[in-house]
Amino acid sequence: MDLFSFREEEWFDHPIEWLAPFRVRQLFHWFHHRGIWDYSEMDNIPLSLRKRLSEEFPVESVHINRWISSREDETKKILFQLPDNNIVEGVLLSYRHGLSFCISTQVGCAMGCRFCASTLGGKVRNISRSEMLQMFYLAQREFGKKITHLVLMGSGEPLDNLEEVKGFLDILTHPKGQDMSWRNVTISTSGLVDGIEQLILWGHPLTLAVSLHSARQEIRSELMPIAKKWNIQSVAEAAFRYQAISGRRVSFEVSLIEGVNDTKEDLQMLIQLLQGKGAHVNLISLNPTQELGLVSSSSKRLQHFKKSLEAVGIHATIRREMGRDIQGACGQLRNSVLEENTRRNDGKSISRR
Repeated sequence: MDLFSFREEEWFDHPIEWLAPFRVRQLFHWFHHRGIWDYSEMDNIPLSLRKRLSEEFPVESVHINRWISSREDETKKILFQLPDNNIVEGVLLSYRHGLSFCISTQVGCAMGCRFCASTLGGKVRNISRSEMLQMFYLAQREFGKKITHLVLMGSGEPLDNLEEVKGFLDILTHPKGQDMSWRNVTISTSGLVDGIEQLILWGHPLTLAVSLHSARQEIRSELMPIAKKWNIQSVAEAAFRYQAISGRRVSFEVSLIEGVNDTKEDLQMLIQLLQGKGAHVNLISLNPTQELGLVSSSSKRLQHFKKSLEAVGIHATIRREMGRDIQGACGQLRNSVLEENTRRNDGKSISRR
């Protein structure tokens, strides 16, 4: 059993006869309020009990492999090393409203989006709730400041790993844990309609961000293979159902790519899809990735889209560019480090994992 990953109620679903209820409460406090999983540091628990816990219920630890700070802003990129030596990324972003952590939910990604570095090489595996919790606590500890906002927008598709994500968030938002507000949690999806329906049934008021990128079905299918399974209309309908039931405005993410999805027709189709729906559009300047061969639309074009959307009553923003000098986009740093390690080990080109 992995005690560290237990929700509070799961401790009592799997009782340990030699662990008194007040010790369970102590452990939960150490794990998820203090963010400590090294039993040797738990100084209000008897040494003999700590020894037994470490022998019978060891926690496989995540470590920080690399930490890079941007010279341009307060963005910090973290490369985490998982217990099986896979590496994944996280990004800390400092805003006026607080400290935001962008976390990965999978090693690699199976979605195959043409503009995303994290999908190069495909999906390796899901990240467990225990690993996600440790990444959060390590980032918070190393930064020395409380993380107030969480964005599940790193490598991977959160709704393709929903059970682990749900366990992670249940613990993180627990009043005896980090007590993070559900309203400060954003889940990004490439448009898994069945996953959005599960979020509706789950019933928590988190923010849903849908990676739309084009309101034209043929263009979206070219950019995002998942669109061949879930068409734009079905994704939009599920998102609007989520918005109506949760009371939380949905954000539609659109990375503008020069000559691909930034035409007059793209803009008109986007307006047709979203006008009068109360949604938000987050326009994104595409992060350059050498292997992808795509170029971001100009800042002038982004401004034109923003003003045109706002003119018809659609709330729109242009995402602030942060961490470009430290490969802030998901997957970029991981891929470059894997390439670097492979060159150092055998001098051959890498097959990404």
